[in-house]
Amino acid sequence: NNALLVDRKIGYQLNIKKKIIRIDDCILDYNTKEISKDLLDLTYISGQYSRFLVDKKLPGHAFENLYKVWIEKSLSKEIADKVFVAQINHKVIGFVTLRIKEEKGMIGLIAVSEHAQRQKIGSKLIEACIFYLQGKSIYELIVQTQLANTQACGFYENYGFKKEFITNVYHFWI
Repeated sequence: NNALLVDRKIGYQLNIKKKIIRIDDCILDYNTKEISKDLLDLTYISGQYSRFLVDKKLPGHAFENLYKVWIEKSLSKEIADKVFVAQINHKVIGFVTLRIKEEKGMIGLIAVSEHAQRQKIGSKLIEACIFYLQGKSIYELIVQTQLANTQACGFYENYGFKKEFITNVYHFWI
């Protein structure tokens, strides 16, 4: 058959009811529809293991086009309720998109620039999501990533997220 295994997705869940959170000063609510170059670059980094990049049968710029639309629709609040950024010296060094669905917070995209990694920026972005969700009396945070993205998996597990499922994703070419 023409099936191509393009992704092994892993879903994580975190109960945030008892978490005490303080928002770091470098985290901001991104309240504009304008996409800075820094934010767009981070959007592409967030998808470095995406099936839309892995599947070489997809047309040339499908990955970039899809992820650009994803961040545009997140900023316009069509598919995300919040976009938080980590900013130092007016430069966006990390971001996360968050959607509330069925009384759960769901992270869509998250990335931290390579030079800012290992500085707890990812944790600070997660904490901004938790603080926002707690304010809405929502106590479950969910995220999915690619099983091949071992750095992200390690980050979520170290933060306290629990594995919920692993699923295979296939593209069928006819």
